[in-house]
Amino acid sequence: MKKIIILAFVLFMGASTQAQDMFCSFSARTRHLAHEKIDIRLNKLTFLIASPFLDKEYRLWLRKTNYLHLVVLEDVKKTEKTHSAFKNLCKKMQRKNYESLFTINDADSKVYIYGKTGKKDNLREIVLLVNDNDSDVVVLRVKGRFKMNDLEKLPSYFAKNFKPKTNQQKS
Repeated sequence: MKKIIILAFVLFMGASTQAQDMFCSFSARTRHLAHEKIDIRLNKLTFLIASPFLDKEYRLWLRKTNYLHLVVLEDVKKTEKTHSAFKNLCKKMQRKNYESLFTINDADSKVYIYGKTGKKDNLREIVLLVNDNDSDVVVLRVKGRFKMNDLEKLPSYFAKNFKPKTNQQKS
């Protein structure tokens, strides 16, 4: 009887444990290095509630999105541990079959955009990693049903909607 109870306990513990997600692992590993940490998770229900209040262009993106996870680490102490944690996250993503879609190198920051494909070459997950030299790290993970055409439209979408403000002098 004692062996049956122990075996049942071991089987139950094995079935109830879950491997930690690599993004949660990165967040936990660098949490103490950041002055301020923001961690937001949104699901499909949140997007359905918000969609009537948004413009038509935003609704098209939200309709395709199922899950969003945003981690912002502000004022991160730039140490070797932070740098290695970020590099390990990039390596793990490549091992987990994420494809590097493109990389943007700016003067003071690097942006890595990865995608994971599903059926019919649709993107089912897009991950945006931003490593800023101003001591900020951003990880944005979006799950949904995206096509490559959606990503091609993205730069023109941002250029149209987010124009830099210029100071105009009154005469």
